[in-house]
Amino acid sequence: KSRKIQEVDVTSFAADGEEAEEEKPYKWQVSNGKGGWWDFPPEVDSKVKEAKGAGLTVVTCSIRGQPYEVDLNKMHQKNTKTGTKREIRMCPI
Repeated sequence: KSRKIQEVDVTSFAADGEEAEEEKPYKWQVSNGKGGWWDFPPEVDSKVKEAKGAGLTVVTCSIRGQPYEVDLNKMHQKNTKTGTKREIRMCPI
C-alpha cells in the first residue's frame, strides 16, 4: 500500500525531440519492509529528483523528524540515527 502524494510532471525531452526514457514522470518510493512501498514526502521527492538531475548520488534529508541519507547508487535510504536501511525505487506515475 502506498500513500498518495501530489503528482508532479517531470517530463523533459532529449535533444532530438524524443522523450528521454529516464525523464518520464515518476515518483520516489521507499520500501515499507513488508512487501509494500511508501511515497517520499513531496519535498523530499523534489529534493531527490533535483539531486539525480544534477548527477549527485547522496541526498540528506529529514522525514518526520528523523535524519536520512538517500543513496541513489545503492538505491537505499538509511536512517543516520538508527542505521536502518530500506530499499528505494523510482515508480512511474
